[in-house]
Amino acid sequence: MKQTKPSTTFTNTRSDAEKLALATGSLSALSLLAFGAQADIIYTVSPISINFNHATGIGNGVTWSVDGTNPTFKLWINSGNSDFINLKSDDGLLGRGLVQKTSQTTYGFIKLPTGFVVGPTLVAGYGLRAGGSVGDRSLLQRKNTGAIQISANAKNFTSGVNGFFGFRFTDAGLTNQFYGWAELNLDTASPGTATINRWAYESCQGQGISVGSTGGGATCGGSVPEPGTLSLTLLGLGAGGVRAWRKRKQALAA
Repeated sequence: MKQTKPSTTFTNTRSDAEKLALATGSLSALSLLAFGAQADIIYTVSPISINFNHATGIGNGVTWSVDGTNPTFKLWINSGNSDFINLKSDDGLLGRGLVQKTSQTTYGFIKLPTGFVVGPTLVAGYGLRAGGSVGDRSLLQRKNTGAIQISANAKNFTSGVNGFFGFRFTDAGLTNQFYGWAELNLDTASPGTATINRWAYESCQGQGISVGSTGGGATCGGSVPEPGTLSLTLLGLGAGGVRAWRKRKQALAA
């Protein structure tokens, strides 16, 4: 499985502000640098797919692990009625909701535009089912005639056309909640195929993510000061340290 870490991942290269803080010996200045840890958007391209030729039953489904470790959702064909391909998020799975229109009376989900923010607060008219397990969402339906159609639960999706949906999931301890988006393709041509092409989630728990975003990320635990403000603060805090450093340097040169 390919997971792409964006350019926001930190390296061990020290910034000018860090060098100044270390030179001044200012512990207060260094503490500012630690205020607010940067998170990454974890982006994955690893298509998973299922069609009506697949064996029925939850145990025969295809597991989707959003974080590459824990089972989050599952694509499967209903064992009691093999006429539906479903996206499941209960029975030990860590999925905790799909974004849907509040006007949708059933537990469905909706195609979202690029830039839509999936998070704990959604724009008016959209919602996420609260609480624990959220059951099944049907994706494709096979009629008695053999014709295949997109389920009414998958609102605004078009056959053969990629579309985004938003989701929420938890960590293995069921404590922290994360938000993400996924690209879905529902194909009604025989044998009827549902494919999740790619997805991304914000690794900072409780923070939202823009649909389609593959890089950058929120700041966990507070905001990081602007670079200019940080430099001025370090200069102020480290003035005494600079003088001491210069004296040590002069003593060594004598």
